[in-house]
Amino acid sequence: SHKIGVLAIRARQQIGDWTSRNQDELCLKNWIAGDCIGIPPFNTLAFDALSGVELHKASRLHAIHEFKEMLAEPPLWPSKHRSLDKTRLRVGYLTADLRSHVIGRLMGPVLQASQQRNHDVIVYDIYPDEQNSLRSQIEPHITAWKNIAQLSWREAAEVIAADEVDVLVDMTGYTAYGKTGILAYRPSPVQVNFLGYPATFGNPQIADYVLADEVVVPSTHFEHFAEQVVWLKGSFMPPVKLEEALPIRQRMEFGLPDDTLVLAAFHNGYKLTPAIFADWMWLLQQLPKAVLWLLAPSAMMQKRLLDRVDDAGVDVERIIFYQGGSYIDYLSALAVADLFLDAQPYGAGGTSRDALLVGVPMVTVLGDRMCGRMAASACIEQGVSECVAPSRAEYRSHALNLANNELLRVDIKTRLVAQRS
Repeated sequence: SHKIGVLAIRARQQIGDWTSRNQDELCLKNWIAGDCIGIPPFNTLAFDALSGVELHKASRLHAIHEFKEMLAEPPLWPSKHRSLDKTRLRVGYLTADLRSHVIGRLMGPVLQASQQRNHDVIVYDIYPDEQNSLRSQIEPHITAWKNIAQLSWREAAEVIAADEVDVLVDMTGYTAYGKTGILAYRPSPVQVNFLGYPATFGNPQIADYVLADEVVVPSTHFEHFAEQVVWLKGSFMPPVKLEEALPIRQRMEFGLPDDTLVLAAFHNGYKLTPAIFADWMWLLQQLPKAVLWLLAPSAMMQKRLLDRVDDAGVDVERIIFYQGGSYIDYLSALAVADLFLDAQPYGAGGTSRDALLVGVPMVTVLGDRMCGRMAASACIEQGVSECVAPSRAEYRSHALNLANNELLRVDIKTRLVAQRS
């Protein structure tokens, strides 16, 4: 069964088992071509062999299967007669991630400033653990905060419809704790896909628009989306800023040698692929005094990665794992790196913003899908387009040039630090 196969592929992806990677990608391509249902869209995004059009089709098949009954029903919102003052727009944000999460870091300040705008804001929280939310920081600055995590999709949609929301923004999508099925009931006249899921929801009845920018979704990629693409000025990702001064940390505190070039690649394990890891091994071969600093995955994945390092003829002592910590600790760690290496085909989003925030140059690329162009969007908006390789084929040479050009890295860092104010 392809449904069992999808689960097995995802499990291998999570533990870094790439022994059957080519076969896994071929299976996914064949299942999508054969209109197979039951393939979670999020699980397809980090596979190089799948095109943007195939990713769109996987989302479309998922939406048809998961939301068929809801999409066939009349939408909830026309049955409601607005009693609110039409001069004030009412915007609802559906999210599981206003917590210690990248979306919380990006959107928290935006929502805290919402009182300055002439519209009402309601947060519909779908994360089950309210103790972990940013509610206490955000709620005083918005109209209302409602936790609807325990409600069914239908019940949650009815709550939103009763609130007479004009624009409903889904910031979780098909990621963990997402409840995009709520949108299938059409509780709002305008529904938007934004920030949390860097791909299409697969059906224009679920979301009318996706908020992007001309770098992250160029016009040539509009066919990857069921939604109408709306370009925001600059980057689609809200800017981040330092709320407090970073403590000055020494490399030795993180187990890093002082006299080396530190290449940081802080990515979730599922974003690592045989191709991008081979690129990083090539860089280490060209840069004998460099170390690769990875976000520590599971112990099982660490072992597999180190086996690949050994197979590449690179000393495993040159691979160092960052064990994580608080957000401030993580920013302080990023700040001691010389260069941040983006992943492909699913690259860094909020982490790219964080690296630029602390003044670390990066190497990224104009990828072939939205989730592979997020860092490029941030770099271009912040005026450091030198960090962006024009194509995937030029990733290695671009990274090597930045690694060897200390003057250019210092210039980029100086410009980035100057932007903080």
